[in-house]
Amino acid sequence: MLVLAATLVASCATSSPRPHPDQDLGGSVHVAVEESSELRQAMESEVDYDSYLAGFQRYASCLEAEGHRPIVHDADPPMIDYSVPESAVSSGVDERCYIREFAPLDAAWQIANEDGSEWADMLRRCLAESGVNPADTLAGMEEQRAAAGISPERCLID
Repeated sequence: MLVLAATLVASCATSSPRPHPDQDLGGSVHVAVEESSELRQAMESEVDYDSYLAGFQRYASCLEAEGHRPIVHDADPPMIDYSVPESAVSSGVDERCYIREFAPLDAAWQIANEDGSEWADMLRRCLAESGVNPADTLAGMEEQRAAAGISPERCLID
């Protein structure tokens, strides 16, 4: 089970797993967006960190072209930690740029690297603090958390 935490802080929206563009979000209107040729080409092969980073850079350039500068908090592998202005989200620019330049790369990369994700790190620490020797994989740690009766929220707070 892939669980990633996302928060809305001040006027910035953080990076997070995004819903599929066709997913109903309770009345949200989604604009049809065609993926860029660069994105389609990148998805023809296995996603590596270089293609993930290049996709993010195209996404960031798209945001900037529309007047919204993303803030990169950490670009060290395995994941890019970033936020975008709330105005980019509310105007729909974030969604359009994300779908056109980055969405499938981001999803593929996060799934392939879930064991090294921020959530996996938090869960690993939470289990250890609870006296449980953490498994090597996120799936294993999720099973351990559930078996120990530890809520996901507790691991976010710790």
